[in-house]
Amino acid sequence: MPKFSKRLTLRLPANHPIFTYPEGARAEIARSWINNWLNIGSEIKSIQSKLENFTPVEKPAKQPEEPSNISTSQIDKKKFLKNIEDIL
Repeated sequence: MPKFSKRLTLRLPANHPIFTYPEGARAEIARSWINNWLNIGSEIKSIQSKLENFTPVEKPAKQPEEPSNISTSQIDKKKFLKNIEDIL
């Protein structure tokens, strides 16, 4: 592990997730969390920059769909059979 020239002291609530890790491992875990969030921050800045320079591509106009003669609703079987019986 590299030598660090600065020390950071934090006060956190007793129920902070870092305290679920064993003593001795917390500093390394906290360091990795901080580094991960810094990396995420730089990724977000990169995405924001790309979005600022984004030019939307126009899509062709959607063609109207031809009407269908087939109904997609459910057929009431009892009514259907009753109508057939009435016809016969």
